[in-house]
Amino acid sequence: DQTLKQWQNAIADGSAQRVLICLVPDNTYQPMPTYKQYTEEDKAYIARATSLLMKMQGKVETPRLDRAMNAWVENIRVTMDALPKSERNDEKARFRFRSTEIAHTLGVVMHCCFIVQEIMDTEDALNAELRVKTEELEAVRSDISSSCEQIAEAERAVIAAREALETWKSTALELDQYSENKAAIDLALYTADYCLDVQDLLWTKRLRAQQRASFEGISLTQSGRSSSEDCYMKLPERFTMTELDSILIGKSKVAIKQIVQRFMKSNMIRKTGTEHGFAVYEKVA
Repeated sequence: DQTLKQWQNAIADGSAQRVLICLVPDNTYQPMPTYKQYTEEDKAYIARATSLLMKMQGKVETPRLDRAMNAWVENIRVTMDALPKSERNDEKARFRFRSTEIAHTLGVVMHCCFIVQEIMDTEDALNAELRVKTEELEAVRSDISSSCEQIAEAERAVIAAREALETWKSTALELDQYSENKAAIDLALYTADYCLDVQDLLWTKRLRAQQRASFEGISLTQSGRSSSEDCYMKLPERFTMTELDSILIGKSKVAIKQIVQRFMKSNMIRKTGTEHGFAVYEKVA
């Protein structure tokens, strides 16, 4: 929690709420997927990992992750700044901070998850070693040919294995002793790239479309009656782009294309095919 607060203070205006929006593949007409159910072993694993996460203590230090994210956000700035003004993406240059914060948060969470996995692996290994030594001691004791020295040696091995387990447990939940995992850093960097691309796709292009539409005099909002809604009322049940051109006299092709896209996105029209090289659309009942 301390690391997240420090990072927010460094790159954001105080504490910030960020949401990562993920794009899903088009599943139109796809059958309902069959999801795997958790087994009892899965449930026990999750419960164990969750319990360890809640018991961990200390301060999370992620200097490698911090440096990687700082380098990433600076690289985006340098790359954008080096472009000609006509090719710059100011919105993307601003969104990089949101992307960085989301990715850094994920990197810290994954760092903690890798620590939990390491704790469970180490505990399993030490418990397995203790079981092996205990079984060896029982085997020696049950063997009538075993000497007292052999039994004593087996007992010392069990004691050493038990002490190793207890010594490890005494400090296992202290966070500051674990090194960062490269996989967590790589995932954070990948997430930063993905998040920036998604934000650019969802927000930058929409903002620019709104600006262009406003310049063309087209309302993309739902309040009031817009010229595009009037256009929809005038459309025949089946039409082509050429017919739409004749209705929206004075509008540019870009503006007309945006109106068609808006109608399709709102499920007001759908494309049915082409005629003589022109797209054919029809109103949705």
